[in-house]
Amino acid sequence: MMLSPVYIWATIGVIFIIADVITLTFFPVFLGLGALITALFTWMGLTQGINSQLICFAVSSLITMALFRKMVKKMFGKSKGDTEYSQLVGQKVYVSTAIPVGHEGKVSYRGSD
Repeated sequence: MMLSPVYIWATIGVIFIIADVITLTFFPVFLGLGALITALFTWMGLTQGINSQLICFAVSSLITMALFRKMVKKMFGKSKGDTEYSQLVGQKVYVSTAIPVGHEGKVSYRGSD
């Protein structure tokens, strides 16, 4: 039994979206959306041959990436001001040893040095 191109593109789209959920890189989701759009266009009869389907996939993937990548990264990614220690800024610590200007020293925070 031969699978319809609509089912093939839809399956590829779902696989890419699942891959994005697993990796959290925000790149495969756009390929998945492109494949789902291609499946929709193929189902509607707008893309008959493999060449038009591949063009539709490439164009729709690029368009969704251009339109939504910044928004998705802003919603789920780290902001520029976030660092590994940003939650510690403004907290009080006990200075264990004198810290010369421009050098490192030793502090105690919540019982840890």
